[in-house]
Amino acid sequence: PDACALTFDGFPRLHLAREFGIRSIGAVPYDGGVLEFGTDELWTSMPGVKAALDRETKLRAACEASGAVYALFWTESAGKLCVAARYNTPVRVWACQASRRDGETFVTRSQKTPLPVGKGLIGRVF
Repeated sequence: PDACALTFDGFPRLHLAREFGIRSIGAVPYDGGVLEFGTDELWTSMPGVKAALDRETKLRAACEASGAVYALFWTESAGKLCVAARYNTPVRVWACQASRRDGETFVTRSQKTPLPVGKGLIGRVF
């Protein structure tokens, strides 16, 4: 779960995680896609969130169950994994807006970054 311990080969968005202060990332297969969730805190183990899942309405519940500040649901489209649903806690959005001038968050930037199937953390979980 320690995003900072990953390599670029293992996590192609490592630079984004570092830029936005994301320290821990979890990924679980779900509903034909991958649910990704993470936080700016360091997890000693990945929290269990599968029981809280029910797509878009449950991304928030996944964050609440794990203490994560974001959740992404990835699906395959044209051979790439793309964000199909997303959630950012209001506190995290506010923190990013207070520290950045572009209005971006790890979630909004990740949504613009398609990932290869089978490669990296999310691609391998898929």
